[in-house]
Amino acid sequence: MPTDLVLHALELALTLRQPAQGLIIHTDRSQYTSAACRARIARSSALPSFGQQGNPYYNAQSEAGWSALKTELLPHGTVFALHRRS
Repeated sequence: MPTDLVLHALELALTLRQPAQGLIIHTDRSQYTSAACRARIARSSALPSFGQQGNPYYNAQSEAGWSALKTELLPHGTVFALHRRS
């Protein structure tokens, strides 16, 4: 996943939700580990939570929840578009 896409989604979430101090952002090792993402997470005073490397079951419950959301609760063929700011 491109860093600019991850940063855009993170920025939207932080702006729209305005989370309290101490927010924990559970991150996938491949998506949020760039220097730019780590810096933005640090500036937001959030805490990154990385899964354990080499443990395929670490995030299984969370992934199962997302799977159910995507397959059972959203209409088939739902497409999420990235809205870029001008």
